[in-house]
Amino acid sequence: MDENGYNLLYRNVSVRLPFILPYIPKITVDRANKDSDGVARAASMMLERVANKLVDTQEFKSALNLTKLDAELSNFGVIWVSYNPEITNEALLREDIKFEYIAHTDFLWQKSKKWSDAEWVAKRLRMTQEDFEKRFKDEEYIKTEDVDLLSKLSISNLVDERDLDEDTVSIYEIWDKVDKKIYFYMPESEKLLDIIDYPYDIT
Repeated sequence: MDENGYNLLYRNVSVRLPFILPYIPKITVDRANKDSDGVARAASMMLERVANKLVDTQEFKSALNLTKLDAELSNFGVIWVSYNPEITNEALLREDIKFEYIAHTDFLWQKSKKWSDAEWVAKRLRMTQEDFEKRFKDEEYIKTEDVDLLSKLSISNLVDERDLDEDTVSIYEIWDKVDKKIYFYMPESEKLLDIIDYPYDIT
């Protein structure tokens, strides 16, 4: 702020923000080979319509706007994309894609020269006591020394003053690419709450 009380940071950011992805990009799905395959043409049209429908939602637009602000202020913005199918008796009832804004302070990854070399990524989840007890109350805590990945993490770097809020519980959802496991870890009390396998055979 200058000597006249004019917030230069706010003015600069508010001027630049509209120029960062000013509109939702149009997704195009086309056939690799421009042949007369009617099935491939119909499939590509269906995929294109579905993809454009997914990004033309308020959820995606809200996440994108928050991510743009993070990118402008910290040069780093994250949208966490997850696939959520509903399966009953081995039958797929419905499926959905979720776009979740992750604050740049709540996203961690293994430091590496290339993004493809990072062996793990993690996001911080802030849950109410009620939501936490519903999700983890029946879980038996796992010994952290049994997990190689956790021994490589610095506990002091995972805890900040927000984690000490008595009304919420902070945990990390850690995706380990090497072991193909997802860990739910509470750094404040150094408790490993749960371990699940990678879903859907993704790599």
